[in-house]
Amino acid sequence: MWRCRSRLQNGKKSGCLSRTIREADLQKAVVKAVQDLILDENRIYNDICSDVQELTTGNTDIELADINSKLAELQQHVLSLVKAGKNTTELAEQIQQLRERKNEIEATKSERKRDEERVVALRESVEKAKDKVLAYDEQLVRNFIEEIRVFPDKLTITVKGGAHEDITI
Repeated sequence: MWRCRSRLQNGKKSGCLSRTIREADLQKAVVKAVQDLILDENRIYNDICSDVQELTTGNTDIELADINSKLAELQQHVLSLVKAGKNTTELAEQIQQLRERKNEIEATKSERKRDEERVVALRESVEKAKDKVLAYDEQLVRNFIEEIRVFPDKLTITVKGGAHEDITI
């Protein structure tokens, strides 16, 4: 049985209206949602691709080029100040900030690449599974289900990437 944590801890005064749901019913709902999403595989795939596209269309390449250009300029300036025997602390701090930002951008780009690879893997899984009857699989839930929300009359099952399916209970 699955119950709202707030209701278990605080009883009826918690204000939680979510109903108790049996494990078997929850599993059936997950299987139905996944099957519905697979049957409409283009919708889920397009939704996920759209989300990834939004993430990957940032101006990171332009920003990286700007940072690299600025770093080269500042490094040349630091060299000229060092040769002149002047203080370079302020420029060194600017260089450090730019390097940190560059590292952040590169980490973000790596995450985006992994997201794109996950989308491809999900598409391949959907293609392989679309003609099969699915059974509840704990690994499937862990890999592809982002969230299951329980409402008095339905479950909303959201897969990673944002696509969701409402299942009446």
